[in-house]
Amino acid sequence: MPAPYVEQMVTSGSDVDADRMEAPPLGRRERKKLEVRQRIVEAAETLFGTQGVAATTVDQIGELADVSQTTFFNHFSTKAGLVDALVDDLVVLFDGILERSRDSDATVAQTVHVLFHASAELTEVQHRLLRDVIAETARTSSPSARASLAQMRRGFTDHLAAGQRAGQVRSDREAHLLADGVLGLYIAVFLFWTTEADYPVAERLRESAGMAVDLLGAPVRT
Repeated sequence: MPAPYVEQMVTSGSDVDADRMEAPPLGRRERKKLEVRQRIVEAAETLFGTQGVAATTVDQIGELADVSQTTFFNHFSTKAGLVDALVDDLVVLFDGILERSRDSDATVAQTVHVLFHASAELTEVQHRLLRDVIAETARTSSPSARASLAQMRRGFTDHLAAGQRAGQVRSDREAHLLADGVLGLYIAVFLFWTTEADYPVAERLRESAGMAVDLLGAPVRT
């Protein structure tokens, strides 16, 4: 699902490469399971992106991924479980941007700018897929999706708290309130998009970046 710019923000850097080098090699069985799972995810992304989540069946996903229904259900309990997995991937991207900023000298203002602009690019690259996945998640509000959102909120709150200690974020409001304000703006843009197909989501995300930085009182470093 990630767009090239987003993927670069999350995975670039020697520290990530080192982590990969130190990771123990997977056995043949584990590699096979991951390969099959990835085929299922990629097939779902293709179908969701062309015909939407609601119109896509497990049979269609299995046929495109060249797996049986039994194999599909070995990896995902339901189609909704697959949608939850895609949401989890989005949260990983979100967390990755925060992690990369912590490992660099990026300010909070720069991190927020990257988050909103990278998300805007993602909506342009994966327009139908991302819109349908978000709409389905909002409709079902599964425990997994709620847990992913809570994880996003905790990570961003911690990031802002660190920014307050570094003098990069206003200190007259608690970090969790500021996080709720910025994430409320961020999520609202996506929710408006799910109700209006022609909503200019990428434009709104880019415009909202400056508003989010102003809300945090985060000085922009030039």
